[in-house]
Amino acid sequence: MDAVEFCISNNIPILDVQNYLPSDINESNNCIFDDDMDDIDFINGVINSNIGKLIINPPVYIKRNDKLVSGNCSAYFTTLRVDGFGSVEGCCKMMIPKPGNGNIFSDEDVWKNPFFISKRNDYKYTGLSPISKGK
Repeated sequence: MDAVEFCISNNIPILDVQNYLPSDINESNNCIFDDDMDDIDFINGVINSNIGKLIINPPVYIKRNDKLVSGNCSAYFTTLRVDGFGSVEGCCKMMIPKPGNGNIFSDEDVWKNPFFISKRNDYKYTGLSPISKGK
C-alpha cells in the first residue's frame, strides 16, 4: 500500500510529501530538483487525481543551483549545531543527529572529529581563513 492509499483508507486528511535533503554533495542524486520535470509532473498528477479525497502538499523542490549541492557551503566551517542531547551537526539547513556526527558531552574535540573533517573535505569552500576552518 502506498502513502496515498494508506491515508485515504485510514481517513487521514492531509499527506505532506517531503523531499530528501542531502547531508553532503554526494547525496544530491536522491533529491527532486526544480528542473526534474518528470518527477514534478508525476507528483502533480497524483495530487490532481486525488482532489476531493486527500489533500496532498507537494515537497519543496531544491533549486538546481543551490549552494547546498554545488559544493560551496560554508556551514561546516562556521557553524556547530547542537541538540538537547548534545548531538551535533554542521549543516545550516537541517539537523540530523546521527551518532557518528559526534556529541559535545562525549567527544573531546567534536569540532575536529572525523565527521567534521570529512564534511569540510567534501566542500570546496575557500572564503575562510585556516583558523576559522578549525585547523
